[in-house]
Amino acid sequence: MSPELAFLIVEDERLVGLALSRMFEAYGRVEVVSTLSDARRALDDGRFDALIVDVKLPDGTGFDVLDYARQRSPDIDALVLSGGVDASRLSRAYTLGVTYLMKPAQMTHLQHFAMRARARRLKNNDWLRGVLGAWVARYSLTPAEEQVLALAIDGRPRLEIAERRDVTLSTLKKQVQSLIAKTGDSSLESAANRALRAALDGKG
Repeated sequence: MSPELAFLIVEDERLVGLALSRMFEAYGRVEVVSTLSDARRALDDGRFDALIVDVKLPDGTGFDVLDYARQRSPDIDALVLSGGVDASRLSRAYTLGVTYLMKPAQMTHLQHFAMRARARRLKNNDWLRGVLGAWVARYSLTPAEEQVLALAIDGRPRLEIAERRDVTLSTLKKQVQSLIAKTGDSSLESAANRALRAALDGKG
């Protein structure tokens, strides 16, 4: 049996917090708090595998929560939710290596984050390399397609994937189309989710 994951959700909108809690309960234990101070107390009292944090909190920001959490667990996975586009926040999320999603977040993106957290818990640091190696061999992926898939598995949005690979969005679109034509998936996100499921099932 897979070890139970522990998620800390920091969201000051009650209904949003409830909806997120119901979704992540399918993957493990969930604790929901609504302020930075409560999040700090929760982090002091328990161990968490992943954070889901709202950017704006009554007494701080989601990034404050992340900074506090990483003082205790440097490798903790995190998902930052925002109600609006903000270049500085997106840049900070990029620098910290966390997933940044706009509200309302799509269910598939939330599920992907949960599966990625589970994969990281179950596997050692080489788990992603093993999955990618299997897919490169099975589908004859090019180095560019492998890099795109790796970043998608890691939860990076397309704009960030393009920036990290130093290509235009148009070029990225062509690479994605080539990749999913080989794998038979309907989208890059579905390919990344399928790769994660394969990793969790130990099938590569």
